[in-house]
Amino acid sequence: MCGHNHLHQINTQHDSRQSTGTHAGFAYPQPQTATRPCPKCSTPVQEDFVFCPSCGTELLMVCPECKRAVEAEWTRCAFCGADLTIA
Repeated sequence: MCGHNHLHQINTQHDSRQSTGTHAGFAYPQPQTATRPCPKCSTPVQEDFVFCPSCGTELLMVCPECKRAVEAEWTRCAFCGADLTIA
């Protein structure tokens, strides 16, 4: 920040408020992303990731019957009971 332009200070203050989670003196919670370990490499991955970004393991797939997202290692769909081992 060069200090000669007041817009530089405004932009800096705005950016710092976003990173700290406060605005006008009020604190607000930062969004939390649920994670779980990849079953192959244990890298933390978001629960809605389809593939592990580290090792490429498939984490979610679509049930062929009800079309809902299911865990790749499941043998039966928890929503409709379809057999997921038939490819």
